[in-house]
Amino acid sequence: MPLLQNYFDWGAPVTFWYDPPTNLMVYDTALSDKETQYFHDAVKLHNGYLAVPANLYNCQVAQHLKLPVVPVVNDETYDWPIKKPWRPREHQRTMTNFMVTNPRCFNLSDMGTMKTLATLWAADYLMRENPGMKAIICCPLSIMQRVWGDAITQNFMGRRTFAVLHGTGLRRLKITADELTTSPASSYDATVRWAEAAYNAGLEGLVWMSRKCNDAKAYVFFGDRCAQAFTQDPTHARIFASPADQIWLIDRCAPLHVDVLMEPL
Repeated sequence: MPLLQNYFDWGAPVTFWYDPPTNLMVYDTALSDKETQYFHDAVKLHNGYLAVPANLYNCQVAQHLKLPVVPVVNDETYDWPIKKPWRPREHQRTMTNFMVTNPRCFNLSDMGTMKTLATLWAADYLMRENPGMKAIICCPLSIMQRVWGDAITQNFMGRRTFAVLHGTGLRRLKITADELTTSPASSYDATVRWAEAAYNAGLEGLVWMSRKCNDAKAYVFFGDRCAQAFTQDPTHARIFASPADQIWLIDRCAPLHVDVLMEPL
């Protein structure tokens, strides 16, 4: 088996083997039973080593535990869509694998390192591995179409769709923002027909600049197409019956000139 070796903050080296025929990663580090149970189909060997199938989930767990992994996105598992005659570069493959195996991460590569396409590959791979998953791209308006939109069009035509309700996107529809994205509540019965048209066009949702708070974006998602795209965070909640959270809500609404009326206990 090929041998790879890495060093981490644990203060001791971790020796790591990968066996392509069985697709197993083997570590010589002793993990606790609690840590081991996070892996799927992991087996503790008689010598104390740990054998783990090299799949997406297990590689994400291993990276969370600061263990080395093999590139889960490779020529056998992904086709790397890219405009001809270009080919994916090695550093782009590294970026894609880093983002895929580290769900919460920063890519601080310099400008011009082609991280846009590497990021789209990561999103495309994850969506293919998790049917129903969708991706949201939050970016400055200056690069929304010219960078992200063009990259999707040039490299993912016929494979991925996207929608932009900014700039010339509305002009191409021969409407103004006042007629759709900044319209008053009295016209919602008309704007819902645009949502229906977007749904029939195969889009998963829409995003536009908020009418009430124009430094933030508003999102709408079609539930039957994005049912698996969101999960509830059980660690974050507001209890508005508590004084502390009541104050938080009042402070949040005050700049918007929204009065908060609390029911008496």
